[in-house]
Amino acid sequence: MANSYSALGRWFEYLNDDCGYEQWSQYLIKTLEKLGAGRRGVDIGCGNGYFTRALIRAGYSVLGVDISPQMLDTAQRLSLKEGVGAEFLLGDITKLKLNGKMDFAVAVNDCLNYVPHGKLQTAFSHVAACLKKGGAFIFDVSSEYKLKNIIGNNMFAEVREDISYIWFNADKGDRVEMDLTVFERRADGSYVRSDEKHVQYAHTESDIVSALETAGFNVRVEGHLGKQKLERINFICTRN
Repeated sequence: MANSYSALGRWFEYLNDDCGYEQWSQYLIKTLEKLGAGRRGVDIGCGNGYFTRALIRAGYSVLGVDISPQMLDTAQRLSLKEGVGAEFLLGDITKLKLNGKMDFAVAVNDCLNYVPHGKLQTAFSHVAACLKKGGAFIFDVSSEYKLKNIIGNNMFAEVREDISYIWFNADKGDRVEMDLTVFERRADGSYVRSDEKHVQYAHTESDIVSALETAGFNVRVEGHLGKQKLERINFICTRN
C-alpha cells in the first residue's frame, strides 16, 4: 500500500522488540551456513534493518531493500548508530532489479504477505533473476490460520510513552485489511496523529510452493525457527 508504514515505519523495530530478533537472526545465519550460501546477499523488505545489521555483523555483505522510505530512514540511522556499514535501497520485490547476482536473498517477517496473489509469481521471478545459480532464498509468511484466526476481525492497541496506536483488522477471505491510527509524541508533550492502511494476503502453502517452483526454485518448507507450521511458515529455497 502506498501509505503503509508512513508513520509506523519509523517505529517498526522498536514496536516489535518482543518478536525474538536475536533468535530469528541466528536461525537465518545457521540456515545460510547449512545451505553453503556465499557471503553476498540482499535483505528484501528489510524494514528498520535489524536482520541486515545482524547478517553484516556475522560477516556477510548485505544490501537492505524496502518499499517504505520511512523504514529506510530509520534503518540508516540505526546502522550509523551501531557502526554497521550497511547500504539501503528503496525498492519493491515485484520489480526488484540489482546490479550483479547475489549469493542469497532473505525476506523476513511478512514481506511476502504484502504481495497480492496475482503478483506472487512475478515477485519470485524477480528474486530468482537477482540470484546466482544455486543461490539461496529464505523467507516466511504469516499463515492462513494466523491471519484468519488471530489477526482478522480483531483489534489491537498499545500505549507507550513516545508512541501509541490502535489497529483494527477485517478478514476479507483471501486477505486481511488493516486500519491503523498512530499517535506520536512531540517534544512539547503534544501528539500528532497519523492514519494508514495495510493489506496482508493469505497465501496458501501450496500456492507459494507452486509459484516458487515455476520461478525456478527448489523448495523446502518448515515452521517458524524450524518448529511447528502454525502461525508462521518458512520457505528455504535454492535457485536451479
